[in-house]
Amino acid sequence: MKSDEKRTFYNLLKRNSEQFADINALISGEYKINYSELFKKASELASVYQKKGFSGKKIDLSPAMSCEWIIVFFALVMSGAIVVLHEPFLNVSEYIDDIYIKSDANELCFNESANGHTLVPQDENAVSLIIFTSGTSGRHKGVMLSQRNIISSAMIGVEKVGKGLLYPCDRSIPVLPLFHMFGITASIIAPMSLGMTLYIIDEMKYVIKSLSSIKPKILFAVPMIIKTMLNRALLLEKKGLSPQKIKDEFFGGLTAVVSGGAALHPELIEQYERFGIQLLNGYGITECSPIVTASSYNDFEKGAVGRVNDLCCAEVKIIDGTVHVSGDIVMQGYYNDKSEPFKYIEGKKWFDTLDNGTIDSNGNLFIQGRQSNLIILDDGNNTAPEELEVMFEKYDIIGDIMVYEAHAELGNLIAASIYPNQELVSTMTETEVYAEIEKAVNEVNSRLPIYKRIKAWKIRKSDFLRTSLKKIIRTGVNIDE
Repeated sequence: MKSDEKRTFYNLLKRNSEQFADINALISGEYKINYSELFKKASELASVYQKKGFSGKKIDLSPAMSCEWIIVFFALVMSGAIVVLHEPFLNVSEYIDDIYIKSDANELCFNESANGHTLVPQDENAVSLIIFTSGTSGRHKGVMLSQRNIISSAMIGVEKVGKGLLYPCDRSIPVLPLFHMFGITASIIAPMSLGMTLYIIDEMKYVIKSLSSIKPKILFAVPMIIKTMLNRALLLEKKGLSPQKIKDEFFGGLTAVVSGGAALHPELIEQYERFGIQLLNGYGITECSPIVTASSYNDFEKGAVGRVNDLCCAEVKIIDGTVHVSGDIVMQGYYNDKSEPFKYIEGKKWFDTLDNGTIDSNGNLFIQGRQSNLIILDDGNNTAPEELEVMFEKYDIIGDIMVYEAHAELGNLIAASIYPNQELVSTMTETEVYAEIEKAVNEVNSRLPIYKRIKAWKIRKSDFLRTSLKKIIRTGVNIDE
């Protein structure tokens, strides 16, 4: 969208209907809807919602990966309703006591006319969405976002990832849940801003099987999905398939994958490069709608999550060691929370992400873990668990790992809980599994200063408890398993 244009869903869909009219926006099985039809359908539905008095009301929209859900989401926001999104298990009534309607998308696909009601434009800065963070600590907060917040964040994604890589009619498959901002902004709004076609698959287990037939150009995923796809590709390679054949027949010609979350290990990036696929890092947080920056296809630094010296809608600084963000992508605040979540420096509002980070001379942002996860040893040395965990990504035997602080008679130490790669474990003895993991731990430790080395580790029999984005929940439950 143009920088001086009001950043609303209405304007976005209207522009798309003019520029990409006959291009399919959404496809699911036999169902197809192009950008012209999408704008008409969403506008008509938004008018019906306004007529029914939805404007300003909180609508608890049950999550679902479907074309209907995406259309209803657009229409609700365009009508002036406030959409409330959260993980399915969360009882949102404990946080919000004036929910107007709790419904799924199918129930809100009213097959009726607005009878001449003209859609009233909405304020781009008004709260349009309250989305509850899942968090790895178990706390839930309702993040309030405006249309300007969300579209500005999508503009950063388009500018960083899309430039020179993505074009109208290119394909993608949304694989992330739509009650997370990464799923909405990166998987839906940013690709649609470019006139891409989204193939909607309602169950994750069918996505990988569909790569070869749908032939997506790009995927937006989290590390766990990225590692799962790579493990499948490596098994095919062991069976004798060439990297090019695996790219064509398994990945469907995939060109790039954007990973949200922690920076990926350079060797994981190199593994994907062998298959002709560029693995790009992105960085974001729900409170920033969520995209803050991302690596660019033809211009990136391995280990970095993207440049921050040239952002169109935000500014990033390191203040007291943590990443701070200012600009159009920063949330309106937390719902029903009177605490001040922002810092004001020289009249400018800044949000502290609580992520430790550095910015190099070229503007590349490097994330070094969450401030709250930092392990402070008795000798005064500090270690970020994420820094160690990423070093294990190159080892096939490691399914996942959580590094944590343990306590012994002589003081605290660094420990690890390790869940082996189940596809490999099924073909190995317990002794072989132990030996392979021990070898990996020893190799990683040999590359670390003494104070950062893992002093104790154990093998898990079951997977970690996780958020819906497959992030490990860092609690005693996971440690004590």
